Amino acid sequence: MFQIETGVPVPERAVRKSKYPFPQMEEGDSFFVPGKTAAGMYASCRRASEVHGYKFIARTVVEDGEEGARVWCIDVEE
Repeated sequence: MFQIETGVPVPERAVRKSKYPFPQMEEGDSFFVPGKTAAGMYASCRRASEVHGYKFIARTVVEDGEEGARVWCIDVEE
């Protein structure tokens, strides 16, 4: 059985540092992630858009013979 308790405070939400450079990006900037696909970057781009207020787009590309995803900052919301 579960015990119901009152007065237990909710812990603060942990702030995770992104492994991708979304916070430093400006409109027109991009970065390449080797070994990823655009679909594989979808969740990261979506979350970054919510947190940072930017819009991002990812495309699967081949650069220097290596397949990966390139992510662009396409719009910085005012």
